[in-house]
Amino acid sequence: MSAAFLSLLSQNPGRIDGDTAKALYAQMPESYRKWVEEDVFVDFMSTTRKNTLYWYDYEAGGTDARTAPVMQHAAIRTDESLRIIDEPLDIYCKLHGDKLPHPQAVAITKINPLHCLMNGIPEPVFFRMILTEMSVPNTCSVGYNSMKYDEEMTRFGLWRSNLPVYKREWQNGNSKWDLLNVTAGFYALYPKAMNWPINDKGNVSLKLEDLSSAAGITQENAHNALDDVKALIDWGRFIKNAAPDYWNYAYHHRTKKQIQGKVGFRQVIAVAKTMYGAERRFISPVLVLGSDAKDRNKLLLVRLDDVEALRDCWRDSVDDLKERLFMKKDELESSGLRRPPLDSIKLNQAPMALNEGFLMQVTDGCENAGLTTDTMKLAQTLKNNPAFLDKLTEVMASEFDNDKPEDPELGLYSGFPTSGDEYNLDLSASQTVEAFYLSPMKWDNPTYLSLWQIGRCRMSGSGIELSDDELLLWKEHCSAKLNRAIEDENDVTLGNVLSLLDESELSGELRASYEQFINEVKKRVT
Repeated sequence: MSAAFLSLLSQNPGRIDGDTAKALYAQMPESYRKWVEEDVFVDFMSTTRKNTLYWYDYEAGGTDARTAPVMQHAAIRTDESLRIIDEPLDIYCKLHGDKLPHPQAVAITKINPLHCLMNGIPEPVFFRMILTEMSVPNTCSVGYNSMKYDEEMTRFGLWRSNLPVYKREWQNGNSKWDLLNVTAGFYALYPKAMNWPINDKGNVSLKLEDLSSAAGITQENAHNALDDVKALIDWGRFIKNAAPDYWNYAYHHRTKKQIQGKVGFRQVIAVAKTMYGAERRFISPVLVLGSDAKDRNKLLLVRLDDVEALRDCWRDSVDDLKERLFMKKDELESSGLRRPPLDSIKLNQAPMALNEGFLMQVTDGCENAGLTTDTMKLAQTLKNNPAFLDKLTEVMASEFDNDKPEDPELGLYSGFPTSGDEYNLDLSASQTVEAFYLSPMKWDNPTYLSLWQIGRCRMSGSGIELSDDELLLWKEHCSAKLNRAIEDENDVTLGNVLSLLDESELSGELRASYEQFINEVKKRVT
């Protein structure tokens, strides 16, 4: 958020009259007025509750959101009518020399890793800037496939930076939303809304760049974070204009509380998910089994679109069904087995759950969602056999892994902070980054101290001077990361980076810059 707009909101949290708003607009910087129209500004400042949507995207050097080196974050804030209300944020994160971006990721994003190494914002500062944006009261953070990637990247970045991870998701009227499954539901319920793009396998594609092209949305540089955000907002406008009732339903049912108000125990609903596949129109009728006993945010479901697979469940034991539930697809096919039609949704991840009441308001809504007469009869048969449903619930029961990872940067989900550590995290967010890294706090969980030490090293040269012992510790940290054993094909180390570079589509100046980046990293850690 621009400093001028942030200051304005803090000074004027309530409604102001139109003339005052016009006067304030005239005082805003020219850079702000370039992006925000006067009438939009006046409308926004004249509202009592200033709800905004923070549309954002990351570009990173890998596919694992927990470990991939972050390279770019971009965002644009709009009002609920999807009109831009602030200047964009477009920032690049410093590559600190302990992680190497995958060469193919660089080829796709076209982000110069040498630029990030030399000119990027230190990661602890980078994620403080993002936390500030996402913590503005009444902010809904919106992405595309963000629950599985961008949200995880935010969480782990905040974790590494000794910052509160979860509060910005729900405090002060805040929320998060993912347009991917909203898009899946849009296709399922409104198949004639547009000429849907088809991929090379002959299936409907829900890739943002394909949708943008099909909808006539200009996307100058796909996989540049800011251009992706612009395209995402335009895609949101397309859905909103084509199916306003659906858009409003999806938007107003993005939070756990709202979903729980519409979805009940043993209720038949439809769930839209890309994982259901284009052949099933990305939607499935389901019967709600109930909440997971160990994770109240997880709602357990049995799909009603595969009767034969349900018959298999009737015959087989809980252990057999559990084994098949997580079996690889090729193993299932070679064994002639079916995967149990069991699923779940996370209530705190804005699932696209559609109840019968809404579907009846959409032309052919129940039919397109699979809530047919036969489906309802099947659901009633299942409800008449509670012992069978209890068996399916047991198959789906969570089994938490309590093992703590050795790497402190991966310890986010090893437990919640104590009240003392939570106080320190809140204090960290309220301090300048230089003040936070000046001297260590007392932590109940020693992992936080390890993260503080690593973060302090990442601030070296940016207001923090390291001792000789700290410099040695940082070199050892980088060396261990860069020379670790390769565990999968996505790992990038000094041992395999050159071969990955040869296999990638990198060429010309960008390849030369990547090679120079490698040399700079080697100099810094040896």
